[in-house]
Amino acid sequence: MRFYRIFPLISLIVFSPIHPISESAQKQILHLAAIGEVDEAIKSYLLHSKATNEHSIDILEQIGTRIIQCGFKTQDPDTCLLSLFGANIARLPVDRKFLTRSFRSSNPLLQSAALQTLSMEEMDDTESILKEGVKSDFLMIRLETLFQLVHRHSRHAMGLVESLKNILHPQLHFVFPEFYALDGTDESINILKQMTHDPNIHVRVSAILSAVKYDRDALLPVIRAVVTHPHPIEQEAAALALGFFKDIDAKPKLERLLKSTSPDVRLAASLSLLKLGFFEHKDEIIKLAKGGHPFAISTLGEVGGGVPELLEHLKNPHHITRYRAAYALLKQRDPRCLSTITEILITPSHDLNLVPFFSPARSLSSFESYFGPIKEVELKNSIAAYTNHIKQSMLIDALDLGEPYFLNIANTLVSLKKSEMIPILVRLLENLQSKEAVELLKKSTQMPGAPFIRSYANLAMYRLGNYKEFDKSTMDFVRDSVSNEMISFQPVDLDPRNRNKANPFQLTPSERSQLLLETFEALLIRHETDGIDLILECILKGHPNNRYALAGLLLKMVQ
Repeated sequence: MRFYRIFPLISLIVFSPIHPISESAQKQILHLAAIGEVDEAIKSYLLHSKATNEHSIDILEQIGTRIIQCGFKTQDPDTCLLSLFGANIARLPVDRKFLTRSFRSSNPLLQSAALQTLSMEEMDDTESILKEGVKSDFLMIRLETLFQLVHRHSRHAMGLVESLKNILHPQLHFVFPEFYALDGTDESINILKQMTHDPNIHVRVSAILSAVKYDRDALLPVIRAVVTHPHPIEQEAAALALGFFKDIDAKPKLERLLKSTSPDVRLAASLSLLKLGFFEHKDEIIKLAKGGHPFAISTLGEVGGGVPELLEHLKNPHHITRYRAAYALLKQRDPRCLSTITEILITPSHDLNLVPFFSPARSLSSFESYFGPIKEVELKNSIAAYTNHIKQSMLIDALDLGEPYFLNIANTLVSLKKSEMIPILVRLLENLQSKEAVELLKKSTQMPGAPFIRSYANLAMYRLGNYKEFDKSTMDFVRDSVSNEMISFQPVDLDPRNRNKANPFQLTPSERSQLLLETFEALLIRHETDGIDLILECILKGHPNNRYALAGLLLKMVQ
């Protein structure tokens, strides 16, 4: 998905033929479900299914669908949100009136969930419901709704884009070039060209970068002119674009930019010259990296080279410079970065707050420490998510150093009980499936004082199969956990300034939901009858808010 991600669920098992329960019992259960007595329907169903040792797909579909539909009828935003989550898991059609009501609610999470649901559809009335999102009180919802309409080439989309643009302050107009680049019609491309001459420099730069993002080479003649403009921000963006469009005739202009007083411009020009095949210009990148230029250091991780300079930076007293150099060496598969990478991975989140760091034109990127006060919950969550993203990327790249080096890191993370790294670490060890990796997972199932690590390691052993001693503890974990609320959602980032970040607009279960959802996924893959019985049991005995996601899982299982 572009703007949201619901927790991924693997396409689950295919059943052997399942026979229905007796016709009279079936009618009784379906009647209970139809009148809203879902709990009684489940109790009756479990009674008959255990007696006959059979399951009925029709009844299970009715029960799961009824649970979600009951959630749609409530006025409680949280229940509505959870019902949409369950429906999206099962790809269940959602009532159109409910989606319209969701857009008209005052809850941005519910609006974004409705938008996500519609983004997955191709129904005749989808566009008309999407237009409700354009009326939202939240600017980010409006922008993302417009993106969906433009992406679908809706007849009225660009008119709605113009209307919103005209009522917003010019300082926010930098978000609009992407719509014209995405649309790609002759009229939109002409407007995009005009935006490269906008009084606001951020609009001009956004127009160039949007042309790059959507490969609109019709702007190439305009970009060739922009590269000679005096402002370094425009020069940086234009230099990047010339390399992207492989404009070999731009070589003289790019070489002139190598004399710029702006290191960002020199770096962008050097990168484009490399893309054009003039590899001697890598020396400029290495020179900038040697001087500590943050984007040049990060760039070496992608283009290679400069190893002596990066190794020297591992001794730099500035910790972020050391970290950037270590990451660049890691990208080049140089194990001499291992101690610094391990230092990053074991540093607690409250002591290492990383945020994205961009050049003035936003064509170059790296990461930086955040030292300011963190009072807002949204800011705290965003910083923590980005810090974990960087750490997880490093851990994944560490696999390329070779298994002995990776296991060195893995043992350190487990022994120090670094819980925030455990979900991705366990998956990587599970995928390795080497004797040493499995032994570490087995050892972790007995880790004292670390229930989170034990649970994840136990789940990994369960997923690997052939380790039956872990089956019962996995089932027991589910039964013990569902009395608590299973799903809670991360807050939505409604700041339009963050729109160009990677996946800035997400609706995902919080991390504390992740383990239980992964466990259910594993249970459904491994167990047919047992998985159905357990889900029904959890719907009956678990937290009331869990039933909507569980209903979605049940429907997914029997599809």
